[in-house]
Amino acid sequence: MFHALALSAQDSKALPDKVVALKFNYEAAIQRATTPITRTYLQELQKLKME
Repeated sequence: MFHALALSAQDSKALPDKVVALKFNYEAAIQRATTPITRTYLQELQKLKME
């Protein structure tokens, strides 16, 4: 865990290409996982505003 935090604190230009690719893929996976959850949450909030 500490290594991940240390890497995220560095400038991405200083990171090796494989680490940059791994970070990009990780962030993309998080986005794919959370987008539907966020969308559903926002839809439910809209429903509550209508009540």
